[in-house]
Amino acid sequence: MRRQNNIDLIRLVLSCTVLFQHLDDLTTTAAFEGWRNWFSGTMAVEVFFIISGFLILQSYERSNGIGDFADKRFRRLYPGYVGSLLFFVLLLGFFSARPLNEYLLSRETFRYLGFNLIFLNFKASGLPGFFPDNPDHGVNGALWTIKVEVLFYLTVPLIAWLLRRFNQWAVFAALVGGSAAYYWVFSQLRPNPILVKQLPGQLTYFVVGMILYKNLDFFIAKWRLLVPVAVLGLLLARWEPLPLLRPISLGVLLCAAAWCLPHLGNAGRYGDFSYGIYVVHFPMIQLFQQQGWFIRSPYLGLISCLLAILGLAWLSWHFIEKRFLKSSSHYVRQAVPAAA
Repeated sequence: MRRQNNIDLIRLVLSCTVLFQHLDDLTTTAAFEGWRNWFSGTMAVEVFFIISGFLILQSYERSNGIGDFADKRFRRLYPGYVGSLLFFVLLLGFFSARPLNEYLLSRETFRYLGFNLIFLNFKASGLPGFFPDNPDHGVNGALWTIKVEVLFYLTVPLIAWLLRRFNQWAVFAALVGGSAAYYWVFSQLRPNPILVKQLPGQLTYFVVGMILYKNLDFFIAKWRLLVPVAVLGLLLARWEPLPLLRPISLGVLLCAAAWCLPHLGNAGRYGDFSYGIYVVHFPMIQLFQQQGWFIRSPYLGLISCLLAILGLAWLSWHFIEKRFLKSSSHYVRQAVPAAA
Protein backbone atom coordinates (compact mmCIF):
# COMPACT_ATOMS: atom_id res chain seq x y z
CA MET A 1 0.00 0.00 0.00
CA ARG A 2 1.25 3.47 -0.81
CA ARG A 3 2.93 4.94 2.23
CA GLN A 4 1.03 8.22 2.33
CA ASN A 5 -2.73 7.84 2.54
CA ASN A 6 -5.69 9.04 4.58
CA ILE A 7 -6.93 5.67 5.81
CA ASP A 8 -6.31 6.35 9.52
CA LEU A 9 -8.13 9.69 9.29
CA ILE A 10 -11.04 8.08 7.43
CA ARG A 11 -11.35 5.37 10.08
CA LEU A 12 -11.46 8.02 12.80
CA VAL A 13 -14.18 9.93 10.92
CA LEU A 14 -16.17 6.71 10.43
CA SER A 15 -16.04 5.91 14.16
CA CYS A 16 -17.28 9.40 15.01
CA THR A 17 -20.03 9.08 12.40
CA VAL A 18 -21.34 5.93 14.08
CA LEU A 19 -21.10 7.68 17.44
CA PHE A 20 -23.18 10.68 16.33
CA GLN A 21 -25.87 8.55 14.73
CA HIS A 22 -26.15 6.54 17.95
CA LEU A 23 -26.64 9.78 19.88
CA ASP A 24 -29.84 10.16 17.86
CA ASP A 25 -30.84 6.49 18.09
CA LEU A 26 -30.15 5.93 21.79
CA THR A 27 -31.43 9.15 23.35
CA THR A 28 -34.83 10.77 23.73
CA THR A 29 -33.42 14.29 23.50
CA ALA A 30 -34.96 16.58 20.88
CA ALA A 31 -31.61 18.36 20.47
CA PHE A 32 -30.13 15.27 18.77
CA GLU A 33 -33.21 14.37 16.75
CA GLY A 34 -32.50 14.07 13.04
CA TRP A 35 -28.75 13.61 13.43
CA ARG A 36 -29.05 10.27 11.64
CA ASN A 37 -29.93 12.28 8.51
CA TRP A 38 -26.46 13.82 8.64
CA PHE A 39 -24.48 10.93 10.12
CA SER A 40 -25.14 7.56 8.49
CA GLY A 41 -23.78 4.87 10.78
CA THR A 42 -24.88 2.22 8.29
CA MET A 43 -22.76 3.73 5.54
CA ALA A 44 -19.85 4.16 7.96
CA VAL A 45 -19.94 0.46 8.88
CA GLU A 46 -20.08 -0.50 5.20
CA VAL A 47 -16.98 1.59 4.49
CA PHE A 48 -15.30 0.04 7.54
CA PHE A 49 -15.90 -3.38 5.98
CA ILE A 50 -14.43 -2.23 2.65
CA ILE A 51 -11.30 -0.94 4.41
CA SER A 52 -11.08 -4.22 6.29
CA GLY A 53 -11.27 -6.22 3.07
CA PHE A 54 -8.35 -4.20 1.72
CA LEU A 55 -6.16 -4.20 4.83
CA ILE A 56 -6.79 -7.76 6.01
CA LEU A 57 -6.02 -9.38 2.65
CA GLN A 58 -2.89 -7.22 2.53
CA SER A 59 -1.99 -8.30 6.07
CA TYR A 60 -2.44 -11.97 5.19
CA GLU A 61 -0.26 -11.74 2.08
CA ARG A 62 2.47 -10.03 4.09
CA SER A 63 2.35 -12.52 6.97
CA ASN A 64 4.67 -15.45 7.53
CA GLY A 65 1.92 -18.05 7.38
CA ILE A 66 -1.49 -18.44 8.96
CA GLY A 67 -0.10 -18.49 12.51
CA ASP A 68 1.58 -15.10 12.09
CA PHE A 69 -1.57 -13.68 10.50
CA ALA A 70 -3.79 -14.98 13.32
CA ASP A 71 -1.40 -13.63 15.94
CA LYS A 72 -1.47 -10.13 14.41
CA ARG A 73 -5.26 -10.12 14.12
CA PHE A 74 -5.69 -11.33 17.71
CA ARG A 75 -3.31 -8.68 19.06
CA ARG A 76 -5.08 -5.86 17.24
CA LEU A 77 -8.68 -6.81 17.96
CA TYR A 78 -9.16 -8.89 21.09
CA PRO A 79 -7.35 -7.04 23.93
CA GLY A 80 -9.23 -3.78 23.30
CA TYR A 81 -12.48 -5.66 22.89
CA VAL A 82 -12.09 -7.58 26.16
CA GLY A 83 -10.86 -4.48 27.98
CA SER A 84 -13.99 -2.56 26.97
CA LEU A 85 -16.24 -5.48 27.84
CA LEU A 86 -14.83 -5.96 31.35
CA PHE A 87 -14.62 -2.25 32.07
CA PHE A 88 -18.30 -1.62 31.40
CA VAL A 89 -19.46 -4.71 33.25
CA LEU A 90 -17.61 -3.38 36.30
CA LEU A 91 -18.54 0.29 35.80
CA LEU A 92 -22.24 -0.43 35.41
CA GLY A 93 -22.17 -2.35 38.66
CA PHE A 94 -21.79 0.96 40.50
CA PHE A 95 -25.00 2.23 38.88
CA SER A 96 -27.02 -0.92 39.55
CA ALA A 97 -29.92 -1.04 41.99
CA ARG A 98 -28.50 -4.36 43.21
CA PRO A 99 -25.58 -4.64 45.64
CA LEU A 100 -22.32 -4.76 43.69
CA ASN A 101 -21.38 -8.32 44.74
CA GLU A 102 -24.87 -9.60 43.88
CA TYR A 103 -24.73 -7.92 40.48
CA LEU A 104 -21.25 -9.23 39.66
CA LEU A 105 -22.10 -12.79 40.71
CA SER A 106 -25.51 -12.91 39.03
CA ARG A 107 -26.25 -15.51 36.37
CA GLU A 108 -27.23 -12.78 33.88
CA THR A 109 -23.87 -11.04 34.25
CA PHE A 110 -21.92 -14.26 33.68
CA ARG A 111 -24.15 -15.08 30.73
CA TYR A 112 -23.48 -11.65 29.22
CA LEU A 113 -19.73 -12.03 29.69
CA GLY A 114 -19.64 -15.59 28.37
CA PHE A 115 -21.50 -14.94 25.14
CA ASN A 116 -19.84 -11.60 24.45
CA LEU A 117 -16.32 -12.96 25.01
CA ILE A 118 -16.95 -15.33 22.08
CA PHE A 119 -18.66 -12.61 20.01
CA LEU A 120 -22.19 -14.03 20.29
CA ASN A 121 -23.54 -10.63 21.33
CA PHE A 122 -27.06 -11.32 20.07
CA LYS A 123 -27.41 -14.19 22.56
CA ALA A 124 -26.97 -11.87 25.56
CA SER A 125 -27.18 -8.18 24.74
CA GLY A 126 -28.17 -6.80 28.13
CA LEU A 127 -27.16 -6.77 31.79
CA PRO A 128 -29.66 -7.21 34.66
CA GLY A 129 -31.67 -4.11 35.42
CA PHE A 130 -29.99 -1.79 32.98
CA PHE A 131 -31.52 0.53 30.38
CA PRO A 132 -35.17 -0.67 30.66
CA ASP A 133 -36.41 2.85 29.86
CA ASN A 134 -33.88 3.63 27.13
CA PRO A 135 -34.95 3.41 23.48
CA ASP A 136 -32.50 0.51 23.12
CA HIS A 137 -32.02 -1.93 26.01
CA GLY A 138 -28.67 -3.42 24.91
CA VAL A 139 -25.35 -2.63 26.56
CA ASN A 140 -23.26 -2.40 23.40
CA GLY A 141 -25.17 -2.86 20.17
CA ALA A 142 -22.17 -1.77 18.09
CA LEU A 143 -20.29 -5.01 18.80
CA TRP A 144 -22.15 -7.06 16.17
CA THR A 145 -19.64 -5.83 13.57
CA ILE A 146 -16.71 -7.27 15.55
CA LYS A 147 -18.15 -10.76 15.15
CA VAL A 148 -18.47 -10.19 11.40
CA GLU A 149 -14.85 -9.02 11.29
CA VAL A 150 -13.63 -12.12 13.12
CA LEU A 151 -15.55 -14.44 10.80
CA PHE A 152 -14.04 -12.60 7.84
CA TYR A 153 -10.55 -13.14 9.29
CA LEU A 154 -11.28 -16.88 9.38
CA THR A 155 -12.24 -16.94 5.70
CA VAL A 156 -9.28 -14.89 4.42
CA PRO A 157 -6.81 -17.81 4.10
CA LEU A 158 -9.33 -19.69 1.94
CA ILE A 159 -10.12 -16.63 -0.18
CA ALA A 160 -6.41 -15.88 -0.65
CA TRP A 161 -5.84 -19.49 -1.76
CA LEU A 162 -8.72 -19.26 -4.25
CA LEU A 163 -7.30 -16.02 -5.65
CA ARG A 164 -3.95 -17.71 -6.22
CA ARG A 165 -5.49 -20.84 -7.69
CA PHE A 166 -8.18 -19.38 -9.97
CA ASN A 167 -8.95 -16.26 -11.95
CA GLN A 168 -9.46 -13.42 -9.46
CA TRP A 169 -12.55 -12.06 -11.21
CA ALA A 170 -14.21 -15.47 -11.20
CA VAL A 171 -13.54 -15.76 -7.45
CA PHE A 172 -14.81 -12.25 -6.75
CA ALA A 173 -17.94 -12.87 -8.86
CA ALA A 174 -18.70 -16.09 -7.00
CA LEU A 175 -18.29 -14.40 -3.61
CA VAL A 176 -20.47 -11.45 -4.57
CA GLY A 177 -23.11 -13.73 -6.09
CA GLY A 178 -23.27 -15.90 -2.99
CA SER A 179 -23.43 -12.88 -0.70
CA ALA A 180 -26.19 -11.25 -2.76
CA ALA A 181 -28.24 -14.46 -2.78
CA TYR A 182 -27.89 -14.85 1.00
CA TYR A 183 -28.86 -11.21 1.56
CA TRP A 184 -31.93 -11.50 -0.68
CA VAL A 185 -33.15 -14.67 1.05
CA PHE A 186 -32.94 -13.27 4.57
CA SER A 187 -34.04 -9.72 3.77
CA GLN A 188 -36.82 -10.44 1.25
CA LEU A 189 -37.83 -14.11 1.03
CA ARG A 190 -37.51 -14.99 4.72
CA PRO A 191 -36.81 -11.69 6.53
CA ASN A 192 -34.49 -12.10 9.50
CA PRO A 193 -32.54 -8.98 10.60
CA ILE A 194 -30.07 -10.96 12.71
CA LEU A 195 -29.13 -13.30 9.85
CA VAL A 196 -28.92 -10.45 7.33
CA LYS A 197 -26.22 -8.81 9.46
CA GLN A 198 -23.97 -11.89 9.53
CA LEU A 199 -20.85 -12.27 7.38
CA PRO A 200 -22.44 -13.77 4.23
CA GLY A 201 -24.82 -10.82 3.98
CA GLN A 202 -21.99 -8.30 4.42
CA LEU A 203 -19.32 -10.10 2.40
CA THR A 204 -19.84 -7.95 -0.71
CA TYR A 205 -18.27 -4.99 1.08
CA PHE A 206 -15.20 -6.99 2.10
CA VAL A 207 -14.91 -8.25 -1.50
CA VAL A 208 -14.90 -4.67 -2.81
CA GLY A 209 -12.03 -3.93 -0.43
CA MET A 210 -10.13 -6.93 -1.77
CA ILE A 211 -10.79 -5.81 -5.35
CA LEU A 212 -9.35 -2.39 -4.45
CA TYR A 213 -6.28 -4.03 -2.96
CA LYS A 214 -5.65 -6.18 -6.01
CA ASN A 215 -6.30 -3.38 -8.51
CA LEU A 216 -5.37 -0.20 -6.63
CA ASP A 217 -3.25 1.30 -9.41
CA PHE A 218 -6.16 1.02 -11.86
CA PHE A 219 -8.59 2.80 -9.53
CA ILE A 220 -6.05 5.53 -8.75
CA ALA A 221 -5.35 6.10 -12.46
CA LYS A 222 -9.07 6.34 -13.32
CA TRP A 223 -10.39 8.06 -10.19
CA ARG A 224 -11.48 11.32 -11.87
CA LEU A 225 -13.62 9.33 -14.28
CA LEU A 226 -14.91 6.88 -11.68
CA VAL A 227 -15.91 9.31 -8.91
CA PRO A 228 -18.86 10.93 -10.79
CA VAL A 229 -20.04 7.44 -11.77
CA ALA A 230 -19.78 6.33 -8.13
CA VAL A 231 -21.82 9.32 -6.90
CA LEU A 232 -24.50 8.50 -9.49
CA GLY A 233 -24.33 4.85 -8.39
CA LEU A 234 -25.01 5.80 -4.75
CA LEU A 235 -28.01 7.86 -5.80
CA LEU A 236 -29.37 5.02 -7.92
CA ALA A 237 -28.80 2.54 -5.10
CA ARG A 238 -31.36 4.42 -3.01
CA TRP A 239 -34.08 3.25 -5.39
CA GLU A 240 -32.65 0.04 -6.87
CA PRO A 241 -30.41 -1.89 -4.42
CA LEU A 242 -28.43 -3.90 -6.98
CA PRO A 243 -25.93 -6.30 -5.32
CA LEU A 244 -22.72 -4.48 -6.25
CA LEU A 245 -23.89 -0.93 -7.01
CA ARG A 246 -23.63 0.56 -3.51
CA PRO A 247 -20.49 -1.34 -2.38
CA ILE A 248 -18.44 -0.55 -5.49
CA SER A 249 -19.58 3.09 -5.42
CA LEU A 250 -18.45 3.43 -1.81
CA GLY A 251 -15.21 1.65 -2.70
CA VAL A 252 -14.42 4.12 -5.48
CA LEU A 253 -15.13 7.10 -3.20
CA LEU A 254 -12.97 5.53 -0.47
CA CYS A 255 -10.13 5.09 -2.96
CA ALA A 256 -10.37 8.73 -4.03
CA ALA A 257 -10.47 10.02 -0.44
CA ALA A 258 -7.65 7.75 0.78
CA TRP A 259 -5.15 7.77 -2.08
CA CYS A 260 -6.08 10.45 -4.63
CA LEU A 261 -6.89 13.53 -2.56
CA PRO A 262 -3.99 15.42 -0.90
CA HIS A 263 -2.44 13.70 2.10
CA LEU A 264 -4.03 15.25 5.19
CA GLY A 265 -1.31 14.36 7.65
CA ASN A 266 -0.60 11.55 10.05
CA ALA A 267 -3.91 11.02 11.85
CA GLY A 268 -2.28 8.32 14.00
CA ARG A 269 0.42 10.68 15.26
CA TYR A 270 -0.74 10.46 18.86
CA GLY A 271 -2.35 7.04 18.69
CA ASP A 272 -5.06 5.10 16.90
CA PHE A 273 -8.28 5.97 18.73
CA SER A 274 -10.85 4.91 16.13
CA TYR A 275 -11.24 1.37 17.47
CA GLY A 276 -11.45 2.58 21.07
CA ILE A 277 -14.13 5.12 20.18
CA TYR A 278 -16.08 2.45 18.36
CA VAL A 279 -16.13 -0.13 21.16
CA VAL A 280 -16.82 2.26 24.07
CA HIS A 281 -19.23 4.86 22.70
CA PHE A 282 -22.45 2.82 22.77
CA PRO A 283 -22.49 1.84 26.48
CA MET A 284 -21.32 5.32 27.50
CA ILE A 285 -24.23 6.94 25.63
CA GLN A 286 -26.57 4.38 27.20
CA LEU A 287 -25.32 5.21 30.68
CA PHE A 288 -25.67 8.97 30.15
CA GLN A 289 -29.20 8.43 28.83
CA GLN A 290 -30.21 6.24 31.77
CA GLN A 291 -28.89 8.78 34.28
CA GLY A 292 -30.82 11.59 32.58
CA TRP A 293 -27.78 13.73 31.82
CA PHE A 294 -28.91 14.42 28.24
CA ILE A 295 -32.36 15.41 29.44
CA ARG A 296 -31.21 17.84 32.14
CA SER A 297 -28.73 19.65 29.90
CA PRO A 298 -28.41 18.18 26.38
CA TYR A 299 -25.27 19.98 25.26
CA LEU A 300 -23.46 19.80 28.60
CA GLY A 301 -24.32 16.09 28.64
CA LEU A 302 -23.07 15.78 25.06
CA ILE A 303 -19.74 17.45 25.83
CA SER A 304 -19.27 15.36 28.98
CA CYS A 305 -20.15 12.15 27.14
CA LEU A 306 -17.78 12.93 24.27
CA LEU A 307 -14.94 13.71 26.69
CA ALA A 308 -15.58 10.45 28.54
CA ILE A 309 -15.56 8.49 25.27
CA LEU A 310 -12.38 10.14 24.02
CA GLY A 311 -10.72 9.65 27.39
CA LEU A 312 -11.56 5.95 27.42
CA ALA A 313 -10.36 5.58 23.82
CA TRP A 314 -7.06 7.24 24.79
CA LEU A 315 -6.65 4.95 27.80
CA SER A 316 -7.60 1.89 25.78
CA TRP A 317 -4.98 2.66 23.13
CA HIS A 318 -2.10 3.53 25.44
CA PHE A 319 -2.67 1.00 28.21
CA ILE A 320 -4.23 -1.97 26.38
CA GLU A 321 -4.23 -2.00 22.58
CA LYS A 322 -0.76 -0.58 21.93
CA ARG A 323 0.90 -2.81 24.52
CA PHE A 324 -0.22 -5.97 22.72
CA LEU A 325 0.97 -4.94 19.26
CA LYS A 326 4.28 -5.89 17.75
CA SER A 327 6.80 -3.10 17.24
CA SER A 328 6.49 -3.62 13.48
CA SER A 329 2.78 -2.83 13.54
CA HIS A 330 1.63 0.06 11.38
CA TYR A 331 -0.31 1.45 14.33
CA VAL A 332 2.77 1.55 16.53
CA ARG A 333 5.02 3.03 13.84
CA GLN A 334 2.48 5.76 13.09
CA ALA A 335 2.40 7.03 16.65
CA VAL A 336 4.98 9.55 17.80
CA PRO A 337 6.89 8.40 20.92
CA ALA A 338 5.87 10.27 24.05
CA ALA A 339 9.39 11.65 24.45
CA ALA A 340 9.14 13.40 21.08
